[in-house]
Amino acid sequence: MNLRQLRLFLSVCETKSVTQTGHRYYLSQPAVSKTISQLEQELGLNLFDRVRGQLVLNRDGQAFRQQAQQLVQAHQDLADFKQTRHQQAPIALGLSLTIGTQALTPALQNFQLQYPHTPVKIYAENVDQIQQRLLNGEIDVALIEGFRTNAAIVRQPLSKYRLFCVASPQATFWRETSWTPAELVQVPLLLRERGSSLRDSFDALMWQAHLAVTPMIESVNTEVLINAACGGLGLTVLPEPLCQPYFATNQLQRLQVNAPQMSTQNYAVTLKDRSQTAAVQALIACFAELMLA
Repeated sequence: MNLRQLRLFLSVCETKSVTQTGHRYYLSQPAVSKTISQLEQELGLNLFDRVRGQLVLNRDGQAFRQQAQQLVQAHQDLADFKQTRHQQAPIALGLSLTIGTQALTPALQNFQLQYPHTPVKIYAENVDQIQQRLLNGEIDVALIEGFRTNAAIVRQPLSKYRLFCVASPQATFWRETSWTPAELVQVPLLLRERGSSLRDSFDALMWQAHLAVTPMIESVNTEVLINAACGGLGLTVLPEPLCQPYFATNQLQRLQVNAPQMSTQNYAVTLKDRSQTAAVQALIACFAELMLA
């Protein structure tokens, strides 16, 4: 008994015709009839009754058909195991808070349209935390800014953002003229925690001017800092795409700084020796499409 016999048997059950089964599998009618006869001989049972020249499935045939369907389906499931596994295997994603704020919801919605059965677990943290998770094998891919180089990882550039110092135009310290780095550190600073790309970029700019940074508010939550800045409490550092809605409503404005332009490069980062499924590649593409827009 083999799968070819079972498939031909099931086809005859479905079509109720040896001729139609022959057409389906590009076989002659005698070849299909011979295969059914061989199957019956091996079983020692008649699966069909011959009634007026027609094949009619009998009770033994009905019972055999049920088990044959289960076996053929199980074989197909095994043959499709790789594709099914990759579609249903969960993805662990490390995501910087900045990228998460900008792109998480629309990117995940687009991905779920393509892979509705693939669960995604998300860690939204700062760059240092995400890098450690990736190196520990806890996540499949990291989408972050300014990832530190490491021989064990592969970086795929996604986009580059300018970083702006911003504040409310209603703040008491606001002025239209340009600022020096020394003047910036005299203003109440609303900054992300150390290890985030926004904080590291600002610290690097101040370090070049030999200045120390002491934030009034330090938070892992960018929204907390934005709300404080909109309320006139101080200045914060934001990527350009995140600034635009607040610029449009005049809640925040960019401070003109007499210093090199701060920027951050966004990457998709994976472990060098870990192969990536089509689902992981599709998830990266969903974020890249939004971040490059």
